[in-house]
Amino acid sequence: MLICLRNFSSRHPGFRIRTVHDLHSLECRDQESAAEDSMAESTSPVKEWSLNERVQDSRGDQGVIAFIGETQFAVGKWIGIILDEPKGKNNGTVKDIRYFECSENHGLFVRENQVYPIGSSSRRESIATSGATSLSGSTASLHSIADQALTTPAANRMKKPAPGPGGLKPPASGLPAPSSKTIPKTATPASRLSLPHPSSQAVPKAEGKPTSRQGVHLPAPTTKPLPEKAEPIKVENIKEQKKDVGESAERPHKISQSDRRESVESETSHKSESEVPVILKVESVDHAKLRREQESEVAKLRLQIEQLELHKSQMARAHADLQKQLQNAEREARQAKEAINADEVTELQETIEMLTLDKEMAEEKFDQMERDYEQLKLTYEEAKLELEVLQHEIKEGGHGELSSNFRADELQRKNEELKVALIKLRDILNDEKSDKQKLTKEVNRLEDRNSELEKAVERMKAEAGRNDEILADLREQVDAAIGAEEMVERLTEQNLDMEDKLKELRDTVDDYEAMVSMNNEMIEMNGLKERFLREEVDMAHAEVAALKKAILDRQQVVTDLEVTLHKYRDLTRQLQQENNELRAQLQQQTSNTQSSQLVPTTVDYKLKIQDDKANTERIDYKLLNIRGKILSKKSDYLALFMPELFNLNREEAYVQVCLLPEQILMKLELVDAEVRLKFDLPNAVEMAKLDGYSAQKRDQLVYGYCFMFLVKTLEMWDRDVDFAVRNASVETFSVMNELEGQMQRQDDSVQYYIELFKQGRLDELITLEYLETSALQMSEILTRLSAMDSSQRSSMDKLKDFLDVVSVASRSIAGIADSLSLQSQNSGPELPKWLQDFVTKSEEMLDLARKTKRPLESDNELRAVVLPDHVRNRIKPLMESIQKVVMLCYSWYKAVGSHNHLQGNAERVAVDSATLKSLLYSENDRGGFYKSAAVSPQQSMLNSLDEVRSTLRTYWTEIQDGEWTRGAIKVPEVQKHPLRLRSEALKKNLADAEELKSKIAAKDEEIAEIRRSLRAKIEEVSELQLRRSMAERRQENASKTEDDKSSRLAAQNTDLQQKLASLRAEYESESVHLRSQIELLESEKRQMEEKLKQTSKRFLSVDMPGKPATGKASGSGDFQVDGQVDVLRQVIANLRAEVVAAKSEQVKRDLEERLPPLKVHPPMRRDVTVERIGKLRRQLASLEAERLGVYARTALDLTRPKEERDKLLKERRTYETEFQLKSRKIRLDILELSGPAKNFIF
Repeated sequence: MLICLRNFSSRHPGFRIRTVHDLHSLECRDQESAAEDSMAESTSPVKEWSLNERVQDSRGDQGVIAFIGETQFAVGKWIGIILDEPKGKNNGTVKDIRYFECSENHGLFVRENQVYPIGSSSRRESIATSGATSLSGSTASLHSIADQALTTPAANRMKKPAPGPGGLKPPASGLPAPSSKTIPKTATPASRLSLPHPSSQAVPKAEGKPTSRQGVHLPAPTTKPLPEKAEPIKVENIKEQKKDVGESAERPHKISQSDRRESVESETSHKSESEVPVILKVESVDHAKLRREQESEVAKLRLQIEQLELHKSQMARAHADLQKQLQNAEREARQAKEAINADEVTELQETIEMLTLDKEMAEEKFDQMERDYEQLKLTYEEAKLELEVLQHEIKEGGHGELSSNFRADELQRKNEELKVALIKLRDILNDEKSDKQKLTKEVNRLEDRNSELEKAVERMKAEAGRNDEILADLREQVDAAIGAEEMVERLTEQNLDMEDKLKELRDTVDDYEAMVSMNNEMIEMNGLKERFLREEVDMAHAEVAALKKAILDRQQVVTDLEVTLHKYRDLTRQLQQENNELRAQLQQQTSNTQSSQLVPTTVDYKLKIQDDKANTERIDYKLLNIRGKILSKKSDYLALFMPELFNLNREEAYVQVCLLPEQILMKLELVDAEVRLKFDLPNAVEMAKLDGYSAQKRDQLVYGYCFMFLVKTLEMWDRDVDFAVRNASVETFSVMNELEGQMQRQDDSVQYYIELFKQGRLDELITLEYLETSALQMSEILTRLSAMDSSQRSSMDKLKDFLDVVSVASRSIAGIADSLSLQSQNSGPELPKWLQDFVTKSEEMLDLARKTKRPLESDNELRAVVLPDHVRNRIKPLMESIQKVVMLCYSWYKAVGSHNHLQGNAERVAVDSATLKSLLYSENDRGGFYKSAAVSPQQSMLNSLDEVRSTLRTYWTEIQDGEWTRGAIKVPEVQKHPLRLRSEALKKNLADAEELKSKIAAKDEEIAEIRRSLRAKIEEVSELQLRRSMAERRQENASKTEDDKSSRLAAQNTDLQQKLASLRAEYESESVHLRSQIELLESEKRQMEEKLKQTSKRFLSVDMPGKPATGKASGSGDFQVDGQVDVLRQVIANLRAEVVAAKSEQVKRDLEERLPPLKVHPPMRRDVTVERIGKLRRQLASLEAERLGVYARTALDLTRPKEERDKLLKERRTYETEFQLKSRKIRLDILELSGPAKNFIF
């Protein structure tokens, strides 16, 4: 097999044979990149807290953030939390400074590092978990890797494709392969480089045999990813490995003959793979006889060598891996312990300092209170003594009665004041005692917590001691393995004698095996190709069948339409004949001849116009349908050129959010026009008009006006939402895709009424709840946008929309009040009075709305300024107030109609006042419009109308006085659409990602080149070591037979040793230099990869045509993109031509089958000139096809290097010049040959 591959590689220079060492170096590079990816993914940004966010503290108590910032009681940044349970220390006030408000013992101030999101553990647990995870993840089991190598058959490895230039196959999608599925592997120790490696072909042959070598095979160099997680290495497994190594070294005589044959084959195959030249030697007959006698002993020794090599490499890798893991674990444990201790000590110190300060302040207050208490007590004793003296004097009669009573009252008052002061002092002392007890409890709790932390530190120290024990055990195992190295070197010299004879036999076997494997591969490849071709044929047949079926369906539809059209024309012709007969009879019966002649002409003309109009509408509808289908397909085709990032980031949702408000507004305008036509709404409501209408007509008018009110309200909110979306910032716009579902529901609600219009089912019985709900939800959407700091509409157009809503609301309220007045003519004087008030105030509101709107439409100066803040802030409350009045009046009107229907009062007259009031109160309670029990619903509605009327009058007065234009701010210019800003940012990120990718590729090439040079040096050193060992062996054998050759061999040995020493010194210096360069380049690569990940891990798609940020990659970008677009257009045109040709061929066959054959005239005799012209035209067509192929071959491909792209671009330009010259020459020849007399000869 190897000889065949070597011959194939000599015939094809681009093919390269990978050795085990090459694959192992690639595995090392995969390990480094996987470690870097895991480290980059493990890092997470610092949490930024915000107000009103649900969090929990270190004790697990949950609450809401109410304050973030610096405080007066301590330095630094503090976070104030309102706890759900009374486990806090204050009510948001510390040292008479209020930071927030909450209940007593619900407030708590903590540091920023003591706050965690809901559901997450504390910082100590997260650090411990991460440390344990990294430790367990880094100590991957060597047994699992060896078992996987055993279970991977050699045939599967032979069928895998050869690796690319970098050693690994690039992913087919163009994106970087995920690093989380790559198991890191340890690097090859330096001690292994001089030893022969076992071949990977020997692994599957030993599978299933009960030998001690099955658990320690090296992993085969396959591309199959290892499992994500492996079992951690245990001390017991390592001890068992050590025991197996000792047993295998002590019992070499138990090795079977098949194992010896497999080991010999594996050693020989490795020699053929490594291609180490073997120095030919001439041996005597005695040496050959001695070699035959020692054959059995050498086989045993070789098997022992193989076992010791495997165990040595296994233990070396395990030792290096465990050393790295132990260092990482110790470093992480040390860092975690230092971080935990530092944080905890800092927190405890700050807490103890705070508690100490609070305790000292409390003690000072307590001492002050005690001093005050003693002083007040002395004052009380003095007052009491004075009182006794005064009482004694009063008894003796020293003073008058009036003065004695006055002094007694004064003393009693002072006595009461002292008692009150004593009571307050006692309460203060009790509070201070309770605070002191709380502080004592807090100190005890902190001491307990400190003891727990000390225990945790002790546990970590114990764990570090266990790790030290494991490290000592591993060092002992490595020392035991080093003793076997000398035996390996001694047995290697004896093993070289048996290689010459086995090499010839092994080469023959390899040739036959290679031929068999190549034959099997060719059979499999032919089978795969045959299956693929059959699948393509089946798909082509299916497409042809689908096209035939579609053609038949279209023909059937055309036939049905023609039949229908013929029937319609026959019926029209019959009706026209009947109509003409009737007109003729009418002409005979009437005396007016002129009128009888004009009537049929007029009627025929009108019918003709209607018929033409119907046909025009039908054709326009079909054209619009075709246009819609073409646009849909066009959008699908354009989406194919979008990168994967367009679908992953849901950019389509952002586009839909921008389009939905405009779509809803257009539909609302359509509904507005249809409602006016449907219900024939007048411009104003008058009592005389409603008095003459029937009950059904009044219901339709009221329903139409309420419908118009809700439509205008929804239009106003929709325009505000559209403005907020179009003027949002990029950051705000990035979170607006959440509104797509809500806005889509509003669009569906409006579409529901449009469908009712189309079906002709909309009448006064259809509910208006969908429109009312849509208006409320649109207002909520606007509120959410305001909370996102999005721009709000501040132009005069918003006031105009509000005035339109007020106008429609005024007409709705006046219409409902007039209709109810007609139904309550005999209900007493009270009800008609306030119904008339409704009408009067509605008319005043309508008049004020018209007056206010007139200057807004005519005054350009007024329209150019921003709406005042007090007007803009007042519009939404007024809208809510007006909507309550209109919807309550409409609900009341519907309830009155339902009541009359149940009572059998079809004309709705003579409804008593009590019934009307009860219905009004019930509808108010059911809808929850006005909840005040002190004011009646009708009075609340009148108050709302008064409020709106006074506000409109104020606005009109301010406009007339010119207050809005004096010093007003101009309307700002229209900002760039957020979709454009988002697309520009996306293109910039893609360009940066592409530039970083090119830099990383360049660094990878440099690293690969350095590694190749290092590998060449290593192979050279290995070859020299092998030559040295062979020279020493020959010197030892020659000293026994020929004494004269000993001096020459000694000199040769000395020279080789000197050369080896010089090469070793050179190799050491060169390897140190190369390793430093590799480390430097790998660090630069990690930095670039981290920067690339921060930019975007998904911006590596090369299908997105973006404009690079630097000048290196933008030299010929536009020309290349235009060329690629031209190529794609030509390919599409060719595909369309092929489809048309296929359809034409199908139609031609159908016509040939159905129609009789045509008479074919004899062909005309062509001149030689015509044949020459045809030949020139065919040459021109071939040039066009060749040009298309060249354009497809040299299309823009960003995955290629810049030099190759420039080369392709230069080739395309050269070919374009040649093509223009050739095509121009051919066209000139055609023009010269195609004269008027040179075409045909008859």
